[in-house]
Amino acid sequence: MYCIVQVNRLGMDVQIDYFAITRKQFDKLLGASQARDYIMKKSIFSITVGANDFLNNYLLPVLSIGARISESPDAFIDDMLSHFKGQLTV
Repeated sequence: MYCIVQVNRLGMDVQIDYFAITRKQFDKLLGASQARDYIMKKSIFSITVGANDFLNNYLLPVLSIGARISESPDAFIDDMLSHFKGQLTV
C-alpha cells in the first residue's frame, strides 16, 4: 500500500487534477486542437522526485510501520514507481 505523506505540498494526483481543469479551460477558449498545439508549443513541464518520497513514506516510523512490515524496500519502490507511471499516463 502506497501512502503519501506531505507537508505543505501538492501531491501529484492533485497537480494532475489542476492541469486537467486548466486544460479544459484552454479547450473551451481555443478549441481542443488549437489548445493542444498551444500547450505543446508554449509549455514547460518539470517533474521532480526526491528522496523524501522514500524516506517519509517508507522509513517514517509512525506512519509507515504497516508498509515496512508488509513489503521490502524494493517492493515499496516498485509500488511507488507503478503508482507514478499511472499518474503520468492519465
